[in-house]
Amino acid sequence: MKKQYYPLLYRLNNKNRYLIWEITDGSEDTFFIDSKRDKVPIFSKLKSLKKYAEKNNIKIIDYSEPLLHDLDSVLIWLNNNSRSDIECEDILTAWNFFIDMANSFDLDNKELQAYRSNAPKAYKIYTKVFYGNNLANITPDDKLYMPKWKKKELKLIRKVLLYGFTEFKQRKIKIK
Repeated sequence: MKKQYYPLLYRLNNKNRYLIWEITDGSEDTFFIDSKRDKVPIFSKLKSLKKYAEKNNIKIIDYSEPLLHDLDSVLIWLNNNSRSDIECEDILTAWNFFIDMANSFDLDNKELQAYRSNAPKAYKIYTKVFYGNNLANITPDDKLYMPKWKKKELKLIRKVLLYGFTEFKQRKIKIK
């Protein structure tokens, strides 16, 4: 299977960082793992990522500035312990980010990897978050989907995201 590599930009703790995102034909997306340290290398500058990639024979497809994955917005929501006001776009972005991280390390967490059929409760909530994004190719122009959240659903979302943040913190290394 052919792998393609792209820079991925995220913001966490008010710092923008980059990592290398792997896309493989017919497989799940992952983050590049430094095999010597068994960690995801994190870079403070795109230039540092490029230097690392060249040194390790990783051919990055596109070095243009990637879209920002704002994990801070999700941390703010988690810290405020809000019962509503879910920004589905931010939650979905973080959830997918952590799914890719889980795929990278073969983590077997059913809630985190809710797109899998063995997590029906989480999959139902993930789907609500997904449709709450009101993507143009899915949502008719005259209709917006505004999900209503039950306490149990919000609790599961929090559990998923907190687990994702914890695992990501343990599995990254800063390069420069």
